[in-house]
Amino acid sequence: MTGVPRKPLRTALTALLVLSAALGATEMWLRSKSKPLSIVCCQADLPLQSLLRPSDTCHHTLRAAADQVIVTSAGKIRVKTNSFGCRGEEPEPEPGAGTYRILMLGDDVLFGANVLEERTVPARLQQFLSKKTSRTLEVINGGVPGY
Repeated sequence: MTGVPRKPLRTALTALLVLSAALGATEMWLRSKSKPLSIVCCQADLPLQSLLRPSDTCHHTLRAAADQVIVTSAGKIRVKTNSFGCRGEEPEPEPGAGTYRILMLGDDVLFGANVLEERTVPARLQQFLSKKTSRTLEVINGGVPGY
């Protein structure tokens, strides 16, 4: 009988098959025990992750019509988004005559998750400009955490 000994080859293949089955079973067990992480953007704080959703065009955006209470060191902050995915109340579909609309785009600082809505940068800009002009102004907060 010449050629490759069959017993060591069979033993090696059996060991490889048993190891693969054990690894597969371990993987399935670990997946069944773990909770899925809903991290959309690693640069946004964990409490803000539920406000975010993946996007095909710009990595992630805010969820439309979301309403969440965020606990901060200063207390609880309620964060609401409108149907456009911007922080704040729903703007009128058409601005009135003589009304100027300003959309501010930015990141966590502009979004202002740790402050009340009336203390965010867009709200403060609207307050400031309203004092300086007689025109009707509407400043929309387009800040997104993690940008």
